[in-house]
Amino acid sequence: MSQEETLTEAEKKEAREKLKERFGATTRTGGKGTERRKKKVVKSAKQEDKKVMSAVKKYSPQPLDGITEVNMFKDDNTVMHFAKPSVQLAVKESFVVVTGIPETKELKELLPGIISQAGPHQYDYLKKLQEEMKGGAEGAAAEDKKEEDIPDLVETNFEEVSNKQ
Repeated sequence: MSQEETLTEAEKKEAREKLKERFGATTRTGGKGTERRKKKVVKSAKQEDKKVMSAVKKYSPQPLDGITEVNMFKDDNTVMHFAKPSVQLAVKESFVVVTGIPETKELKELLPGIISQAGPHQYDYLKKLQEEMKGGAEGAAAEDKKEEDIPDLVETNFEEVSNKQ
């Protein structure tokens, strides 16, 4: 017979109470027989870039030298601007790879150098921008005229002036 079978219920309760006093009322999870936690693997951008580049190698793109900037226009009139990108081209597949650090900028910020690169959608936006700027300049000129019409206030006591008359 084992030791557990010989202990009575009262003895088991006493032993449990002694353990609670000795180790505290909180039960501890983990210990000698528990499984270890698996470490969470966080994929970095470098790992993803390596996977993408290995997939791109299948098409055997050729590097294009001499490209100093790349601008990709979005529908919300912002531009993804790549300064000093590396550009590769696979002619058979009509496949272009642009790698670098993109900056998302407003179309206004890149004016006037970006006008030659803009498409029809961007021309419409640029026309609206031009109208707003003209309207803003005309409004500022009108405000200047209004300010000229108003005479400066003179520091006098109006009651004294009315009493003299």
